[in-house]
Amino acid sequence: MSPFFGRGLNRIRDPYTSIDFYAGYIDWIEGKELYTVNRKDFIKIISDFNKIAVEKIFEGKELQLPSGLGKIWIVKSRDNSPKKTEAVIDWEATNKAGKVIYYRNQHSNGYRYRIRWDNNTNTKHANKYYLVPCRAMKRALAKIIKAKENDYYQVI
Repeated sequence: MSPFFGRGLNRIRDPYTSIDFYAGYIDWIEGKELYTVNRKDFIKIISDFNKIAVEKIFEGKELQLPSGLGKIWIVKSRDNSPKKTEAVIDWEATNKAGKVIYYRNQHSNGYRYRIRWDNNTNTKHANKYYLVPCRAMKRALAKIIKAKENDYYQVI
């Protein structure tokens, strides 16, 4: 595969897909006919597992990753004074008022929510990795927050 040269955080990467995982799986089970699964079923199993994992995270539970790779959960923090590096500018209101105005998260009573990966582990080079949730996961979290279906941990 050739690297992807785009914009943003993932501008240079060598993406792995479920097809690559399947090729690794086939190499791993070589000679073990009992565990052979065709590619379509393998991808379905991975997809189902990922859906279940996301549902557990959205229920407010922590997803403990295997092999000491940390955990994934949703954190809630108070947005008292937005930092210029983290706050999102409300451009429509800024253009009307003539000065910079930040989003204040009125729909969530001033709280900010995000999906967090705790990678403080003993794994070699753990600080070289970061979590970028897919758009569908971010949109699903926003939908849950706006519907006030669940409340998550508060970071102090």
